[in-house]
Amino acid sequence: MDVDLATGFIWFVAFLFSTTVHEAMHALVAWKGGCTGNAMTCAFTLNDDVTNYTVFDVSNAMRERGWQIPAYTFPKNREDLAALRVVVRQGFSHDLGDLMIADLKRQLPKLQQQAEPVHDASSAASFHH
Repeated sequence: MDVDLATGFIWFVAFLFSTTVHEAMHALVAWKGGCTGNAMTCAFTLNDDVTNYTVFDVSNAMRERGWQIPAYTFPKNREDLAALRVVVRQGFSHDLGDLMIADLKRQLPKLQQQAEPVHDASSAASFHH
């Protein structure tokens, strides 16, 4: 497919516009849903093929680096699912995000070398608020 410069520019502008509208709608839904904009929460789990460590091991490893990233099992009828939760508060900078990712990358080799999981829901460190 041949695309000239003008067509490429139009597609680029359309992409920027659609991305901006998409993100604005996320913010609108959060705001209308009662979020004051002071924090955003993200929950995630591991790939199914990861069997030698758990989200509880990741949480513990990140705690060794000073991060509080709790791991939880889901409520009744989904207790088989466990996830990590990150709360991004106002003032969480791009630099701080880079540090968190760097610390996670620093801890991953140790986790990947484990023969089997060390922590589960019953042995993980708990968080108190």
